[in-house]
Amino acid sequence: MKWTKEHIVFLFKYVCFKLRRQYKIFKLERIKSYEGTVSEDISNLLEVVADDMDYDCFHVRVLGQNYNLKEVNWSEDVLSSHVYAKERFDKLRYERLFNQGIEVKNPWELSRFQFFIYFVLQYRKSKDIAYYEEFKSIVYHWHSENTYLYGINWTCTMEVAIRAINWIFACSLFGRVFWEDAKFKEFLRDRLIEHGRYIYSFPEKSLEGFSNNHLATDYCGLFVISAFIQNNESEKWKRTAVRGLEECMDKQVLDDGCDFECSIPYHRLITEIFLVPAFWDYNRKQLSSAYYSKLFKMLEFVESYADVVGNAPQMGDNDSGVILPFNRLDNQNHLYVLQLGEYVFDFDFLKNKRVVSPLLYLYPKRQEKISLEKLGCTPRRFENPAVFAQGGYCVLKNEIFDLVVYAPSLKRGGHRHHDTGNFALSYKGIPIVEDPGTGCYTSDFLTRNRLKASSSHNIYYRDCDQSFSKQIFLSEINHYSTIEKASDDRIVVKISYLFQEVYFREFRMEGNKIIITDRFLVGSDEFTGGLNFNERVRVENDVFCSSGVSVKLEGVKDWRVKEYDYSPEYGRIESKQRVEYYPSRNVKIIIYAQDV
Repeated sequence: MKWTKEHIVFLFKYVCFKLRRQYKIFKLERIKSYEGTVSEDISNLLEVVADDMDYDCFHVRVLGQNYNLKEVNWSEDVLSSHVYAKERFDKLRYERLFNQGIEVKNPWELSRFQFFIYFVLQYRKSKDIAYYEEFKSIVYHWHSENTYLYGINWTCTMEVAIRAINWIFACSLFGRVFWEDAKFKEFLRDRLIEHGRYIYSFPEKSLEGFSNNHLATDYCGLFVISAFIQNNESEKWKRTAVRGLEECMDKQVLDDGCDFECSIPYHRLITEIFLVPAFWDYNRKQLSSAYYSKLFKMLEFVESYADVVGNAPQMGDNDSGVILPFNRLDNQNHLYVLQLGEYVFDFDFLKNKRVVSPLLYLYPKRQEKISLEKLGCTPRRFENPAVFAQGGYCVLKNEIFDLVVYAPSLKRGGHRHHDTGNFALSYKGIPIVEDPGTGCYTSDFLTRNRLKASSSHNIYYRDCDQSFSKQIFLSEINHYSTIEKASDDRIVVKISYLFQEVYFREFRMEGNKIIITDRFLVGSDEFTGGLNFNERVRVENDVFCSSGVSVKLEGVKDWRVKEYDYSPEYGRIESKQRVEYYPSRNVKIIIYAQDV
């Protein structure tokens, strides 16, 4: 291999990074002092509304896996029964186990402690202090099995940050029983100081300075810790956190309000990340007006892509990630994000939505809302379709249909799939045509790549398009598009594969019909098209019926109904039905409501 200047610069940066990290670890292992107090200000941020449901606090389900919290091994991936060694985090090379059926996200996700909500709800309902004592014993047990800086749960700064956030809010929501527990309060203070020192020392910024949702979460966690712990380090942490959050908002959120990682589920995650510090910024002086203006645009995007009852398409990766257990609805419903937005902004994000059940477990306490007029932020008046050109999304809506089209010009994205020209459709709040989801990241590359491939989406594919980079994220995407027209209830996109213009795809909404017209610019013989249905498909005279709609294909040579892998949440895969068809040069897909 010929060494270039870029190789030498990267190697130099890498060596400096390793040396700096070793020096930081050396310092952290020798700091034993824990000084400071905890602030009760956090008790003014969130509240739990009375809940009539009974929860089995100790038997929880996380990422599709069942756990008994009284017997849990915090270092085990229960999917494979692999137990990670309790080595110092920098020596634990867990990436060597990738693609061996071992899922590192399982111990990580469990150690986020988002199950705390069930203990809090039961305590608030029954006033039985046993629920607080049991939760406290779980925190003690976690600490005894995860010595500071040692083990799998200290290998990712994002996980450290989310765990700290959930510990802080959990204990504050227990209320008086925690604030009067001097021994546990001191114990928690010490643990959070460790978490704060770790996050401050190891923020997840790449050697090239690249930032993503991990880094934003790191700063969110550091911000929350710095507001909860009052000592000689907390002010330094807060300054760093605020500066980092502002930088992440600027770099990671596009001007149209879309997350730059090209994934709607990750847009939900990053919106939560930026909302949590906003709950704490009472006087709106810690975070800038530019921060809040972009946050408002992010919520406008959520309002647009979520259907009438809040269902969100899984376009891009979905690892089921959240910051706090806000959501009472299923993982793919983002309506609660809009409700959280209404606690920050003086704006009715839910005005066009149908709220069919309670949205939240945790409610921000009432505080002065941000006036858009004072902020200098004007709500956008979206036409039909609504276009988010930088993010690559177009949305068509009427009284019965919600259609989201993905037409990105970007060729690269940390959490993109090979899905240019893809669409998702719901009818009266019922998902009809869906995205397949993600399944997993690192435990099984075959599954990961299959669900990411164009052959798993609602587009055309050919075998030569199915090659993948060995990189898990940031892989090159050679599918891109241009939005040719977006007006008058009509979207037209031109789609290219491997730098070749392949076909035009037009979406048109006509009352109770969605008409999709595909016109190939190259020979169509080597292509296969597909539609992923949410429910089973019934075929009547070459018409496909499912969930109250009928789908008719015109200009196809043949078709078949087959099973496809659908992942409703990370770590779980179900079998659903997909219609695959073989196109002629011009294809028309007509979707119409059966009962209108």
